[in-house]
Amino acid sequence: MRKHLLLIVSLLLIMISCKQEETTPVPVAVESVELNHSSLTLKVGESETLVATIYPDNAENKGVSWYSSADDVATVSRGKVTAVSMGEIVITVLTDDGGYVAECIVTVTDNNTDDVVVPVERVELNRESLTMTVGEEQTLTATVYPSDATNRNLIWESSSSSVVSVNNGRLTALSAGTAIISVTTEDGGYKAACEVEVTLPDNPSWGLCGTFNDWGKNGEDIPFNWSDDVKCYVVNNLELGQNAELKFRYCNSWDENYGAQNSNIEINAPYSLIASGENIVIPKAGSYDIYLDLPSRFYIMEAGFKPGFLAEDLSEDGTANCYIVDPYKQDHDVYKFKASPRYGGYTDISVDVTWESYGSSTPINKFDLIPYIWYDNENKYIYFAVKSETPGNALLSLKSSEGTVLRSWHIWITEMPSEQTYYNNAGILMDRNLGATSASPGDKTSIGLLYQYGRSHPFVPSSIESSIQWPEPEDVVWDESPTTIDAILGDLSTDWTSGNAIMYGPCPRGWRYNTPDIMEICKLGVETCYWPLFEVVEGKWILNYEPKKKLPIEEFLKKQGRFKHLFQKGNEHLIQEFQKEVDRRWEELLFRCSR
Repeated sequence: MRKHLLLIVSLLLIMISCKQEETTPVPVAVESVELNHSSLTLKVGESETLVATIYPDNAENKGVSWYSSADDVATVSRGKVTAVSMGEIVITVLTDDGGYVAECIVTVTDNNTDDVVVPVERVELNRESLTMTVGEEQTLTATVYPSDATNRNLIWESSSSSVVSVNNGRLTALSAGTAIISVTTEDGGYKAACEVEVTLPDNPSWGLCGTFNDWGKNGEDIPFNWSDDVKCYVVNNLELGQNAELKFRYCNSWDENYGAQNSNIEINAPYSLIASGENIVIPKAGSYDIYLDLPSRFYIMEAGFKPGFLAEDLSEDGTANCYIVDPYKQDHDVYKFKASPRYGGYTDISVDVTWESYGSSTPINKFDLIPYIWYDNENKYIYFAVKSETPGNALLSLKSSEGTVLRSWHIWITEMPSEQTYYNNAGILMDRNLGATSASPGDKTSIGLLYQYGRSHPFVPSSIESSIQWPEPEDVVWDESPTTIDAILGDLSTDWTSGNAIMYGPCPRGWRYNTPDIMEICKLGVETCYWPLFEVVEGKWILNYEPKKKLPIEEFLKKQGRFKHLFQKGNEHLIQEFQKEVDRRWEELLFRCSR
């Protein structure tokens, strides 16, 4: 009996022991730690307590240690931070389990300043100009004044990062050329600049190598020759196949080889030499003239075309929207003009020939007038060439990477008249319609494109019943309707029924009013009946809008600076005559629309 009892007791003890082992909890490890502040600003003598939160909440070991990167600036004890002296330090909390870390940046300010901010007054660089060679590094030093300025942060920039790069004043010369290195204070926007010229080693023995000579294995590099005509080094009539590759070298040495920043280039466009840059890939087979304009750039031109540095600059302070070029000069002449979008924020910009016309019924294909064109993103220039003895009109457009037209210019390709008309010494006046392709005034077949003053985009005259489309251009047909805006506005009795539209485009600069007031100017033009809204459909006149209360014309005139003289004493009769003419035209229009 006793043996049985002992056996039962033993079994019970074993069962109890097993059950206790199964319910014993497993310790939960720490996974992360966070502080209630990532940064703090304290005055000398002030204190604030940082709170460390351990994750997960049920972690077993929540022990932490606190550290200050500089006890002479701020101390920490169990999370309490005490500011000692001015400066910036890092407070760190470290978990006992797992060694997880969280940090707080603490800035200590003078307790006597009462938050007084000392503004920046100027910034100076230790150099105003600098000469470097490709591959060289130098450092510019910027000094902010006064020495106790609160915000001493600086912004460094290079006007041409492909020539010289800059990092906190450290300069690296990448390619031959010139760059302006500027430094700007974050406080006040004060600037200082240094002009940096980057040159290549003084060795004139330049040549070309590439797939065409098995990278120099099949003989020496093709040599460049000096050209007095273009004042640079040239290799003429080099036959290159599609996807042929090349590089520039001097002294046939791979230690001194130059390529491009990117392998895919455009023909006829300017590029900078890049030390040990990428191989230059030729996109299409052909005969090429290769220009080396030391120390700055190279050009790979279609044979017979001149490089961009010889281009005739047409720029008119970057404000003109139409340029005139003469196709009866030497063939393949290159022109350039300043061209940038009206609005910033665009980096990947291209140029396109959007529209071309001979100004007649002769069909035209794209690039028949402008054989090549490119855009210099760095210096904001459009380069283009025109064909010899081929007058016409072209519309050049800057486009975004999405294909949006950012701005456009009209190129008027026509013979230059031997004489021009002058008026009050105001300058040269055009003796024909803008966009004409003939020097004969009134020639209907040379109307071309129309413009309004202040308008950056031209528009096709409404007398063109069909426009040119690519790749299947349509003929341009001219009707016998009046072809000038003056003819339309000057006589309301003109039977203008062929579907033409008259556009109203107030120009802030020419009309002398504030741009935000443009809608008010438009509204006043309609409400005074200076610019009535009507249409003519198949000979029937239709009034689209009649003001409930016709405003006097002076309400329209006084908003514009160009009519300021009308409101001078003694000129009251001029406004009265103006009103009579507007009233006459309005009554005539009402009569026509009532028939």
